Formats: sequence, structure tokens, C-alpha cells
Amino acid sequence: MRTRVGQSTAAGALCLAAFLLAMLIAAPAPAAEPHKMWPNSLSPEELSLRLEEGARRPLGSRENPIRVFRPDGERDYLSRLRCSDGVAPAFSRIGSYGPKPGIYGHIVDAYQVVCRSGDPAEATLLMDMYFADHTETAAPLGFTLQAP
Repeated sequence: MRTRVGQSTAAGALCLAAFLLAMLIAAPAPAAEPHKMWPNSLSPEELSLRLEEGARRPLGSRENPIRVFRPDGERDYLSRLRCSDGVAPAFSRIGSYGPKPGIYGHIVDAYQVVCRSGDPAEATLLMDMYFADHTETAAPLGFTLQAP
């Protein structure tokens, strides 16, 4: 009788573990927050005010950096950028400006963008890579942008 009780207890524990694992896997992912940025140092109200303020400045400037997510987002955006002649520019990262010079309170990255035959011949674009749910669809003055 002892063997049966021990086997029954082990089987019950295994079933419980399987049930808990299934519940964990089936749990829904948390919903994305609007204007999610990381680190989120601004209140939603302050972020909205700064977005409005930035929209009045040239895209790619310190006052209106191009909003992307992570270094992959920076490179993705730049790979979709086109010079006035429709050709993709060459680009290279110049460095970061910090600790918190951007309008959104983050370090911003600077890229040198060079058009071989189109205009502008050269530009410096600043990017803020802390916007998790934003895909920039606008292009800086003199450039166009292919759809993602």
C-alpha cells in the first residue's frame, strides 16, 4: 500500500506542475503603453508637450531627434532613407551626446549621412533610440523615406 500512495503523490505533483506550466504559457502578454519609451522618465502629459514642441523643429535635430527603438531601429530607419536623387545615402555613427541633452531626456546618437550625387551632400542626424512602440514615417528635410 505504501508504494501506491507514493506513486499517487508523485503523479499528482507531476500533474500539478504540468497544469501550472500550461497556465504560464497561455497567459496573455501585457498590453503596450501608448508612447512607450525606455527609460520612461517623463509623465504622459510631459511627453505629449515635448512631442508637440519637437514637431515644430527640424526632424533629426537635437530639438526633434528621430525616434526609434534600439540600435537596430536606428539602422533600419537609415536604411530606408533616400537622398533627393532616390539613392540610399552612406551613413556612419559619429557618437552619442549625453548624458541627457535630447528633448525627451535621453542620450541621443549622431549619424553622419552622405549623399554621393543628391542633396543634401552631407547631414548630421540625431536619433533617440528609446521609443519602443514608435516607427518614424517622416523624413528629414531634403530626404525621402521608404515605407517599413
